[in-house]
Amino acid sequence: DIYQTAKIDKYEITSHSYSPFYAYNYIAELLSDNQLLLFFDMTLHFSLNFLEHCRMNTIKGKQVFSPILFSFYKPDIVQKYASNVKHGSISSETGFFVRYNYQVTSIYRSDYAKVGGFKRSKGSSGSDDKHFLENILKSDIYLMRAIEPFLTRIYKPRNCKKLKTKASQEMCMNSVADSIGNKKILGSYILHNGILDSQL
Repeated sequence: DIYQTAKIDKYEITSHSYSPFYAYNYIAELLSDNQLLLFFDMTLHFSLNFLEHCRMNTIKGKQVFSPILFSFYKPDIVQKYASNVKHGSISSETGFFVRYNYQVTSIYRSDYAKVGGFKRSKGSSGSDDKHFLENILKSDIYLMRAIEPFLTRIYKPRNCKKLKTKASQEMCMNSVADSIGNKKILGSYILHNGILDSQL
């Protein structure tokens, strides 16, 4: 098992309200310029092949790697309304590649400092990762994007009814519709159920 042989250092951050972007900056300060940073959502699943792709596609002073992960649709709906689908397989019926997500990023510590790291945006309780992306694009460092089949995200249900405003609920429902199945599967679901459940 990889976790039994890998050296994993743990750091406890208690002096600040939790923010993954604050943690990124905190850890970056502890590393040397020649070390590789991988910003990563712990809910994602990956293999050793993915880690090797990060090492190969991140070049100090020249290139940052931001892989395009694969997000699985709601598995029980896929199994019910899609035909001949193998569980866990990557296809247009089981999920989709998330092209507009840049939160998974592989970058050298020196380049992270060069582009300014993650900064908290005005009027926000957290950090705007879009600013981080924009700073990379403005620099002389190339941003490489590539489909990464060894990096996947499992479907997570969302309760849109808990959101306070109607606009937020509508945005949430649109996101749910995009993540539970493709158009063919959604059409079959609505045909049999009449409407999308706000708690899917």
